[in-house]
Amino acid sequence: MGFPDLLFSTKGRINRGNWWIGIITLIVCAFVIGWLFWTVQGTSMFFTFSGRLMSFILAVAVLFMGYCLNAKRFQDRNKPKDFAYVALGINLLKAVSDLFRFTGDPWVHNAGDTMFQVALVLVGLWYIVELGFLPGTAGPNNYGPDPLAPDLYPTQPKT
Repeated sequence: MGFPDLLFSTKGRINRGNWWIGIITLIVCAFVIGWLFWTVQGTSMFFTFSGRLMSFILAVAVLFMGYCLNAKRFQDRNKPKDFAYVALGINLLKAVSDLFRFTGDPWVHNAGDTMFQVALVLVGLWYIVELGFLPGTAGPNNYGPDPLAPDLYPTQPKT
């Protein structure tokens, strides 16, 4: 599976190693892009609609890629990709809430910020244990072949 398929498709299964690679890549890329936004916009990133909109667009892109990773990993554990909607939904609600400035002020947290933080920590712990540490289903399952199984039909070099 290539990197674009890893981040932009929900088909098939991925093992823990590929999930960790994808998650770490997303975190690093989001941090770097967020830092660049901060460098260019400063605090207006939080206090102007255009700054919040740019942050929202970045969040949606990262959330979609995270959803694809989580969906494939849940499928490796022979569970429907619908479980990946939990984190996607909470994060998307938080991003919309930040966009319209109900939450997201880095200097003054409100009850909404706290509720989102608690929910995201709980879901994050569940995902880390389930997707990052527990093994996938051995052998083929409803979502495809085992990503750790040896290739039964290796390609022959052309002569």
